Amino acid sequence: MRGKIVGTPAGYFIDLCWEGQRYKIRNRGKAFKSDRKAFRALESIREEIDNNEFDPTFWAPSQRKKHLIKNLTEKWITSQAFRPATIRQKREAISKYIIPLWGNRDIRKLRRHHYMDVFREMPANYMTRKTISQTQAFLRWAYREEILNRPVFLDRPKVGRKEKKWLTPEQQEKVFEYLPGHYHPVIRFIVTYGCRFGEATGLCWDCIDFTRNWISIRRVYSDNQLVDLPKEGKEKGFPMTNTMRSMLREMSLRRSPGNPQHVFTNKWGNHYTTDLSRAWKVAAREAGFPNCPLHSNRHSFVTQRLQNFQLKEIGLVTGQNERTAEGYTHQDADRLLAVIEN
Repeated sequence: MRGKIVGTPAGYFIDLCWEGQRYKIRNRGKAFKSDRKAFRALESIREEIDNNEFDPTFWAPSQRKKHLIKNLTEKWITSQAFRPATIRQKREAISKYIIPLWGNRDIRKLRRHHYMDVFREMPANYMTRKTISQTQAFLRWAYREEILNRPVFLDRPKVGRKEKKWLTPEQQEKVFEYLPGHYHPVIRFIVTYGCRFGEATGLCWDCIDFTRNWISIRRVYSDNQLVDLPKEGKEKGFPMTNTMRSMLREMSLRRSPGNPQHVFTNKWGNHYTTDLSRAWKVAAREAGFPNCPLHSNRHSFVTQRLQNFQLKEIGLVTGQNERTAEGYTHQDADRLLAVIEN
């Protein structure tokens, strides 16, 4: 490496030869105002080269802009195969927590202590842990894309798990008493199988096999967009109970003419959106169970069955603990039906 300070009428720049390439180094695209500032920059470059950390693009304004965290986070989100709801959640977390802290910083100049000094000042709660996890995922992506020369590992605070709200079968039936009748079929499906909101609202008639007595989950709604495959990344399914079979048989005879492909439609013939969650929340509050969202029925399904079944068996229905479910096939339908009917 050879470098020297060159003076011009407009100021000073560094004439640098490194790894067979010649660079004109300026101060963020502009000439250094004094030879002293140019000399300090040259000393910094020499130190970076000695530590194998030198990156000539850091001194180029266009490259610096490209490596600002606020620009890279959007590239990270759009380059990944995230679902619409996940994209929205990540953008919200980034705009609220990451951009205000480091948005205008060059990611290549930040070290582990820059992140941890901020995180240590934050309360050790669930939100802090989630923010650190999102930041770690972003840094991991930047390392895989060779934007960072080395991985950055962040410490996550140990916090207690959030309490999962759940209801007994008797409590769920009490909520149904306050729930308008046209919501009963779709929520009865959610309660019966412990599935997610988007899995129930995205269920189509081509996923109902009355011959094999089988229901397949192939599509889900994510932020009001119908996408392929549930959260687990592959199709899953479960057998029909007698009650569910009768209900679906009756519904198949009176499909909505305006939306014939969806199994569950609202009173206007459209697929359900957030109105379903609101209806359950209102009914649960009137029944005396506040703070029990629609998703609590998924937790209820698992909790109600833990005394009689192993978690891996319950996971075959809900999709949880997918690794433990490997090797099981549709030949386990009788056992799965026992799990569902409890």
